[in-house]
Amino acid sequence: GKFILPLSMNDPQKWNYSFTTPSSDWIKNVTSANFKLGMAPFGIENKNTPKVNTPWNTKTLFLNKEFTLSSVPSKVSLVACNTGMTEVYINGVYVMQFNNFLKNDSEVKISETLLTDKARSLLKLGVNQISLKFNFPSVGTPVYYYDFGIKEY
Repeated sequence: GKFILPLSMNDPQKWNYSFTTPSSDWIKNVTSANFKLGMAPFGIENKNTPKVNTPWNTKTLFLNKEFTLSSVPSKVSLVACNTGMTEVYINGVYVMQFNNFLKNDSEVKISETLLTDKARSLLKLGVNQISLKFNFPSVGTPVYYYDFGIKEY
């Protein structure tokens, strides 16, 4: 597949971000939300993570980004590099929770999951919006690193 929204570890991307809930309607109305603009990846650099562009060390992370499609792909996958749970919204609609947990080691893993046909049907020609709400699990030591991308097949 090829990236339609690259991972920032390879090609740094600007994201709208907030460490607290940006507004009550942040998923649908980005312009009214209390976002800052920063380059991903987000986190605290350590020996187990790639380079970080925007510092982040809170329990939650809210992200939002627009991306443009010149055609709607027949298969789309989400790619995440983090250690926790991400709620994913496409064009204002909840599509899934993407879980990515540490497996007895401290290295951040990249994982990929296909979007369902129903979720993919939310994508349209032109400008689309992806909104992400990340939380750490209640157990374990948090690893502050977050990167996200979208691939088409």
